This record gives sequence, structure tokens and C-alpha cells, in this order.
Amino acid sequence: MSSRDTSQASTDTLAKLVRQKRTVLEQLSAVAQRQAALIEANEMAQLIRLLSAKQQLVTALHEVEKQLAPFRNDDPDRRVWASTDARAACAADSQECTKLLEKVLQMEREQENQMVGRRDTIAAQLQKAQSAHQVASAYQPYQGNARQGASDTPAPLGAATAPGALDLTTNG
Repeated sequence: MSSRDTSQASTDTLAKLVRQKRTVLEQLSAVAQRQAALIEANEMAQLIRLLSAKQQLVTALHEVEKQLAPFRNDDPDRRVWASTDARAACAADSQECTKLLEKVLQMEREQENQMVGRRDTIAAQLQKAQSAHQVASAYQPYQGNARQGASDTPAPLGAATAPGALDLTTNG
């Protein structure tokens, strides 16, 4: 195999990897769109399942990136392509990868902000509920007396036993 054949095989591999990367990024973009819909609909159970599938795509993307690593040090002008069309197709895939990655990252940032906003809203609601519970708990002993109309402890001597009753006890 000549040096030219080896170089061409290398660019064929490069083109294949760039296409794989584009495919994975297209899938990640679709998942990110679905993720946004689930966040909007507050479908957390489905979101968790989707995130599990998304992790597999992220792992696949990392694997493709590892395989692309040796090509990053190559001089692009010294690569031998089967044709100018093959080189142009790879360049187009690479540009699309850049756009897709930016799109996915932008969606991730927006969704993260959305989830943080929801978390903060829920935290504020929980704080209000906790405060309301504390107030209700503080008044609970008094609320029971008000409903019953009488205290659980006996009335002191000299105290009226019914509203408007006269004290007829003596102190001697």
C-alpha cells in the first residue's frame, strides 16, 4: 500500500467519523427538543427516562471524539482525498457538526435555566408552606380550645363556667 493509499484511507476514516459525529449530534438535537417539551409539560418521570437515553448519545459522541483526536494534529492541506467532492462533503459535515453542537449547547443552557427557575419557585413554595405550618402549629393548642368552647384544664375557683354566668362562689 502506497503512502497515497494510506493517506486516502485515513481521510476516508476521517470522513466516516465526521459523518458519525454529525449523526450523533442530530440525534442529540432531537433529544434536546424532546427534553424541552417534557420540561415545559413538567413530565419529570419521562424526562428522567429521556436523560438516560441521552447519556448513551453523549457517550457515543465522546467515543467518536476520541477516534477523531489523531486527526486534529494533521495538516488539512496535506490530506489526500479521493475527490474534491469527498473533501467538500466532509467539510460540510464538519461545519454542520459545529452548528449542531452550538444548537444543542444553547438548548441545554436554556433548559438548565428553566429547571433552575422551577427549582427556585418550588423552594419558595416549600418555604411558604413551612412557614404556614409553623404558624398553624403555634396556634394549634389555642384552636382546639376555641372549637370546644372550654379549656382542658379546670377553671380556677371564682371563674365563670358559662358565658354570662354569675360567680356565686365564696372565698371563705
